[in-house]
Amino acid sequence: MKMDRGTHRHTPPRVLALLLVLAISGCGGGESAGDQGGRASDFEVGVRGLDIGDLQDEVRRVVGEPADIRQWAVTVPWWGPGENLASELPQGSPVETWSYRREGQVYYLHFDSAKAGKPLLGIEVYPEGAIF
Repeated sequence: MKMDRGTHRHTPPRVLALLLVLAISGCGGGESAGDQGGRASDFEVGVRGLDIGDLQDEVRRVVGEPADIRQWAVTVPWWGPGENLASELPQGSPVETWSYRREGQVYYLHFDSAKAGKPLLGIEVYPEGAIF
């Protein structure tokens, strides 16, 4: 039986990496600083509910306004937030990155500025003050 390519959905490596970082940082469940009675914050719940490809307006509705917005173009080599995009997007691709600071963590949400609606490319979480 031939599988229609459009019906199979896999979890992109960026999402798996985010889940691993959340689990290691204590945001993946259980109590962490800022949890109330073991419940995740509304922000954490919102981030977990995002999917790669969600449009920027939907992301804003779910998690709110970012603390910082940065426009940049993919270059090789690149180190720091968004470095995985350098191997996935053509050189020079425009990216918009939103950052949110929550409970000692910085969440980076990367959007494809070249496409209509600016779809979400990936999410990364690092400890606040991380040096790249």
